[in-house]
Amino acid sequence: MQAAADSVRLAGGQAACLLDTGLAATAEKLHEALHIALRGARVRGVLFAIFGGVVRCDAAADGIAAACRDLAPRVPLAVRLNGCLADEGRQRLRAAQCPAALTDSLEEAARRLVAAA
Repeated sequence: MQAAADSVRLAGGQAACLLDTGLAATAEKLHEALHIALRGARVRGVLFAIFGGVVRCDAAADGIAAACRDLAPRVPLAVRLNGCLADEGRQRLRAAQCPAALTDSLEEAARRLVAAA
């Protein structure tokens, strides 16, 4: 979590809030995480930093895609998927037309997010 905040700062931004879903980053938890983040008045973008070790990136992507569909965020999103089934996760997000910058690099995700915000 701190690495994500540091990456945003190094890219020229500042983290408004941090939320760690822990090892149980289910589709439902990621949906709720975006819902919570979008309530923040200072939030100008959202970075999902998913490392698929215990969590499968395809399942995480399903939650992010559902949240994009249900919540229609008006701020830029960046999604770093790296690890177990990351390619499948990125394919699912593209297929769902989720309006997020997709990458396997945390630094690249942060740069894209800050540039878009």
